[in-house]
Amino acid sequence: MKNDVSLIIQDVLKPYDANRIKFVPGKQDDVLWICFSSRGKKNFELFKTLVATKKNVLFINDNVDGYYHESIQGLCNNLHELTDLLKKISDIFCDRQIICIGSSMGAYGALLLGTAIKADKIIAFSPQINLNPILSLTPEENSKAAFNNITQDIINNQETKYYIFCSLMPEDLYHVIALKKLSHVQLNVLNTVSVAFGHNILAELSKNGYQLTDFFLKIINEKYLHEIKNYNYIINNKFIAGSIIGNVENFYQQNFDLCVNFFTKAFYLFPEWSQSAYYAVKSGNHEAGLLLKALTNSPQSYFLYFDLLSALANENRKLFDLYFEQALLMGNFNAEELLNKLQTQLNKNKKNDAALFIREKILAEYPENTSALYAHGLYYLHKKQYKKSHDFFTQVLILLENKQEDWRFSQAKTHMETICRNGSELDTVQKKTIAPKLFTPLCNIKNFLKKFSYKRFFP
Repeated sequence: MKNDVSLIIQDVLKPYDANRIKFVPGKQDDVLWICFSSRGKKNFELFKTLVATKKNVLFINDNVDGYYHESIQGLCNNLHELTDLLKKISDIFCDRQIICIGSSMGAYGALLLGTAIKADKIIAFSPQINLNPILSLTPEENSKAAFNNITQDIINNQETKYYIFCSLMPEDLYHVIALKKLSHVQLNVLNTVSVAFGHNILAELSKNGYQLTDFFLKIINEKYLHEIKNYNYIINNKFIAGSIIGNVENFYQQNFDLCVNFFTKAFYLFPEWSQSAYYAVKSGNHEAGLLLKALTNSPQSYFLYFDLLSALANENRKLFDLYFEQALLMGNFNAEELLNKLQTQLNKNKKNDAALFIREKILAEYPENTSALYAHGLYYLHKKQYKKSHDFFTQVLILLENKQEDWRFSQAKTHMETICRNGSELDTVQKKTIAPKLFTPLCNIKNFLKKFSYKRFFP
């Protein structure tokens, strides 16, 4: 019987792209997982984790990030076609337990399509349930998704058991607040913060030692509750429950004067809700006082301060200095290490001016910081300010003369050779030299610097 079902499913899926939908049969034939990928995933999500449960698994990947509404090449032209396909598959597995699962956009897909096919159970991590364009990350996404609010569909479908895991990030709470008192919904609010500001619960659980395969099996057997600390009492508070939706919308519309009092009061009510302090500060509560003192005592303060300092370096540099000093008073921050991480993160996010501001602070206090010197050299190289770039790379080579295995050493050499040999033609060869190369043979640094003196090539 089991082999027959596998053959039937493989036959059903034959017309479709195997990179968009894939069935993996399990040794135990009592369950069919249907896993939906989250945004930005080009491959199937949770593949090894779910296969390790030894149950049947159907993986679906929306590589266009259209929240399962749009055409997915090789799979479907629209949501209706995908729904019909999943109904056909669920009919084949009608005598098994069907469980949909996903995170973020994948959680939305699991809730949307799992509700449509009346799955037995749906497990959703940080779901986006109300696709309100106010909370959309980019204008492009506004045109991609059909902004459906599936809250009412979940409320009406009492045939399915829902297990929803949500962080205390206010935007995440915004999506689930209306589901908190439903008998067929088990809502679990977790105080995660270190990965994606708490939104990526699965990554944080893994980081904290949870075996996700075991955790998923415990969820479907309802044996997981003793393993997590639940913060539902925060959203059960009348003040929070009655006001959070409007205040989150005001925050994302940058109506900070309308929401700053809410987030400040929320943090005073629940000091363990550290994200509300972050939102309060970002909304304009710049008085250190109790807010910062209380935040300093938060075990999650490192991650919150790091995010806050990244934002302030880009938006409010006077305030950055105040919060940076406060961060150092905590004792769990090393100033040079923190500044290095900040400039790396800002560079990664292409906040070049903010990263420059941080590097200047680093070099004012730590003039031999090779990370900042190298990044400075690269910054001025992109700006085509070759003399400045050359000078910073020279300092890197001198400081790393006895650590030539450091990747910055070989890269600084490569960039200096490029500057001196190509001069004004740099932009035509820069693409070839920026990418990491194999180490060049070790050299006498004084001879190298003499050979590639800037003055020699640009008198």
